[in-house]
Amino acid sequence: MKFTIKNKDLKAVLPTLRVAAREQLDMWNTDTVRIVAQNGLRLCAGTPDLIILADIPADVATPGQALIEYDMLRIGVPGETLTVESNGRLLCITGQTKLAVPLCNDNSVSPRNLDVPYSPKMRVSMPSLTHVVNAVSKDDSKTLYKTLRNVLADGHDVVGADNHILGLAKTQGDALPRTLWPAIFAKALNTLLPAQVGFDIDHATRAFVQKNDIRYTFITTNVDGNYPNYAVLLPRASAYSIENLDLKQLYDIAKKTDDGIVVTPGENELSLSSEETGVEFCTMPATISGDLRFAFGLSLAVLRKTIHCAPRYVNVALLAQDCPLVLSWADDAKMLVMPRLPPKLEVARAKEEAAYRAKALAAS
Repeated sequence: MKFTIKNKDLKAVLPTLRVAAREQLDMWNTDTVRIVAQNGLRLCAGTPDLIILADIPADVATPGQALIEYDMLRIGVPGETLTVESNGRLLCITGQTKLAVPLCNDNSVSPRNLDVPYSPKMRVSMPSLTHVVNAVSKDDSKTLYKTLRNVLADGHDVVGADNHILGLAKTQGDALPRTLWPAIFAKALNTLLPAQVGFDIDHATRAFVQKNDIRYTFITTNVDGNYPNYAVLLPRASAYSIENLDLKQLYDIAKKTDDGIVVTPGENELSLSSEETGVEFCTMPATISGDLRFAFGLSLAVLRKTIHCAPRYVNVALLAQDCPLVLSWADDAKMLVMPRLPPKLEVARAKEEAAYRAKALAAS
């Protein structure tokens, strides 16, 4: 096998291939990429939930294929063009310098090269899905993107949620059928977004993205199952709203506590106090609209995850005291965050529920 490729094209595909390679590493302790040189160059990376094919223009002198570790491929060789040659044991990459790396033994878990025709039946303009992907990820800096849950495509909505946060992205173009995707599929696709994406969806989903001269194909098996009715959580109106709330400042203040903070709106400011002791830390200037204003609590864990999902400054809308906060920063990006009632209200509500249960028990 021997071919010549532009160095910038190789560097461009590595972040997308990394998604499948890193998931493969977690599962099987191997992160391989298959190199197929025929009419052009194809790089393949895959897991049971996702296969990524990247077709790159290349001048192929000798057709062939090889299997290499992802980390070996991303070492990088300087030079505008690279000549890549395999002798069956080593892969030699020559630019301004020369790098020789060992090939991997082929095995059953290696990524497959599939013959997938370019056949998009729907064309969708997709925004960034970062907040959707992060919403279904672990709240841990080392495993921030580790797949935990599925992502829903429903018409012009793409939704991801855990128990406390829901991320919603709005698409344009053709409406997608209601489909559950493995979160790793959304994560890999997100490396190329925003972009125009072609879809072919039946029992599996095939997505096609063209970036410059490189064509990407994503293949995933759809997940069987139902998804909660997220639409009932979306408020139709709000009691009040806060413009350009600084989430990072809010989080930095919350870190002074072991639990969380209570946010109380005033005329032109927010009062921030400890959720545990009620002691006020400080006030923040804020632009607040709406007459009905009530306090809400945010746990430290929810705030920590929220700053990974959303940009620093967001607009916040609140419908009622025990409804989710709606965070928005663009027409096509929203998040719903479940607040906590301030402690006094939690106690009052607990007393009401206890009284109701006692009354029901006496009546029976």
